[in-house]
Amino acid sequence: MMNSEVPGHTDDEPGPFAGAKRAVIATGGSMVILVLMSIATGYAVAALDHGMPTPTDFAVIGAIALLALLSTWLLWRFLSKQDLEPEAPRIQRARKLFVAMAIIGGVLGILLAVGNDGGLQVFSNGPINPLIALVTGVIFLVIVPVATWIWWKSIDEHEANAYRDGSMVAVHAYFFIVPTWWLAARAGYVPAQDPMVVLMIVSVIWGAAWFVRRYL
Repeated sequence: MMNSEVPGHTDDEPGPFAGAKRAVIATGGSMVILVLMSIATGYAVAALDHGMPTPTDFAVIGAIALLALLSTWLLWRFLSKQDLEPEAPRIQRARKLFVAMAIIGGVLGILLAVGNDGGLQVFSNGPINPLIALVTGVIFLVIVPVATWIWWKSIDEHEANAYRDGSMVAVHAYFFIVPTWWLAARAGYVPAQDPMVVLMIVSVIWGAAWFVRRYL
């Protein structure tokens, strides 16, 4: 049966933007899950700061955690039912590795927030628990580079080109943003430069450029 809206496209075939739709839903769903996990963690930390958690506290934390699990299951169900082109085993391995690293990143973010001596802040420049700092540093300097290399060796040429183009845009954005911000801060126009804020800005630009090159 032919689809009347897209010439030559059948109902059993993915549309031209099926990959983009999948990526958007996966990204949005992952952000929702991460926010729910952060809310549960923040609520738990706040409850512990006020003494022994009450049954109401446990109920609220359990409800948020259950909602996060339900969201994870729905997202996994949606992604597993997408009828896209068959993927080579190495591409599937790269995708699973990417998902695993995203989960590890979310857990690290929560640990950084909880381990901050100044309160529940991820990007604070204040003191942090030494053990959490050591573990996080080892993950960033050892595990992440190795996992990135394995992922790079597993992706196909199209994914590699999108990744390479995204990194090129991000590097140029860094060269433009950092000196401009530095000069503006010295002139008193903006606050002093925060390296983690710059990292987040450049990462968002990198991700946006990768998405456009990969799916559009």
